[in-house]
Amino acid sequence: MRLSFNKTTFSIISTLLLLSNYPINVYSQQAGTYEQEEKPTITLKECTISGGCTSTQAKLTLDSNWRWIHETSGYSNCYTGDKWTSSQCGPSSDPGQCAQNCALEGVSAQKYKDTYGVEQLANGVKLNFVTDHEYGTNIGSRLYVMENDDKYKMFYLKNREFAIDVDVSNLFCGMNGAMYFVEMDEYGGKGLNQNQAGAKYGTGMFVYLTLYPCMMCLSHL
Repeated sequence: MRLSFNKTTFSIISTLLLLSNYPINVYSQQAGTYEQEEKPTITLKECTISGGCTSTQAKLTLDSNWRWIHETSGYSNCYTGDKWTSSQCGPSSDPGQCAQNCALEGVSAQKYKDTYGVEQLANGVKLNFVTDHEYGTNIGSRLYVMENDDKYKMFYLKNREFAIDVDVSNLFCGMNGAMYFVEMDEYGGKGLNQNQAGAKYGTGMFVYLTLYPCMMCLSHL
């Protein structure tokens, strides 16, 4: 596995902690249809003493908290900045109503790079900390490893070793580029409480075992 983290200025680092350490509740759980999902990939190797190593390509998906959330009936945002702003889903709306009326949109390969700072490398990805794009500025990213297009990768590590190569040579002092194992439902909660998006769109955080890289600023902890 290969990951690379890229540096940025400190002027807007403080906002990252909100995104990566205290994720917002994403109620919108319909699958969008305006943008085709085109996931980056990472190389996984499984090795045994007797059989050597076998390489496979695994897709990575962007966490739902970073995705465009819009009304299912059009292009109007359901979530803008740090607030639910749609008439179909406001701060006091029932979560089921939001899940039914708002959709998580797919991300093209170009937008993974140009909007979210996730650049495909030969055997993995490079994550930019701050990425300026036509609609504003994106801070950080969080990615999950997929088993297939609709299911998260489950890692069973009993009596096994796990290793990963990460290039952090370009990180500033006080920044953290990390890899975590977290509990997640392997289908991202698809089919539960109006969730029709599922793992493909990065939903269902903190419910079976999966893996994701994220970045946060330790100076604000």
